[in-house]
Amino acid sequence: MSDWLHDLPVIWMALVVFAATYLTAGLIHAAVNLVIFGLYLAFTAALVWVISHCENRRTSVIAMGLFATGVTVSVLLIASHNRRFTGEISVGPDPLLQVRPES
Repeated sequence: MSDWLHDLPVIWMALVVFAATYLTAGLIHAAVNLVIFGLYLAFTAALVWVISHCENRRTSVIAMGLFATGVTVSVLLIASHNRRFTGEISVGPDPLLQVRPES
């Protein structure tokens, strides 16, 4: 087995160990977030599936419309958060200037 880690100075050894720990924690965090998002999506889709396959067609149309609207709004919010100050859905200074106009 290689002893390259044990041959490093203490500062570098600490940095390597902290970096490996940070990377491992980040990977675990990403994996758990992915699983939680998948479960959320699966349970939401299952709920919409149950509601949309009932006898009342009006309820089915309302449920599917609400679900589609929610997905669309979520995607638009994520897209606008990615580029807040550019693009068609941008946040400008106009709402802030309405609340507090410049002197």
